[in-house]
Amino acid sequence: PKPSLQSLPLFAAVIELGKIRLNQIFHFYARHIPRERFAVLYAHIDSTIVAVTRKTIQEAATDPAHFERLWHENFFSPAEKVPGKLHVEFHHDSSAGWKFVTPSRCMYSIITDNDTADEDLFKMPGVPHKHLGSTLRQMYEKQSNLLHFGSTTIPVHRKTKKLAGTNTAQLNLQFTTSKVYQK
Repeated sequence: PKPSLQSLPLFAAVIELGKIRLNQIFHFYARHIPRERFAVLYAHIDSTIVAVTRKTIQEAATDPAHFERLWHENFFSPAEKVPGKLHVEFHHDSSAGWKFVTPSRCMYSIITDNDTADEDLFKMPGVPHKHLGSTLRQMYEKQSNLLHFGSTTIPVHRKTKKLAGTNTAQLNLQFTTSKVYQK
């Protein structure tokens, strides 16, 4: 098959539309939720993590009923993933005792006191969710080390010849950052 000549413009359009949509969502939050009641912890083209000081984002709004109506009309899809609409992947209230770290772009970990958190609460480029037996808590610690000390190493299994065979080898991925934050 012949490659499409439109792939780069199409990719750029999707990325830019994702950024525009997130911007619209954040402006909606800023208009309807007092600043002291919410914080954007993480945002990327197609995902965001928001913390609120109430049990739900609707309760954090100055007018919860009005917020709920506008949110469902314009931004939220409760049942399924719809392009350009938000859906809730996870929700932790304050009783879970959650901790969050994001040491660099496209990375985050969330852990809770109950130690039964879903694996989806971790993201790191090049590191699959099933990685050499590390727990979510260990991944949180590695990302914390990256944030506070500037580097961390994570062992992963990779195929040695992707097209020919299924042999794998252990690689040590080294992550570094030029910005180091003190605890």
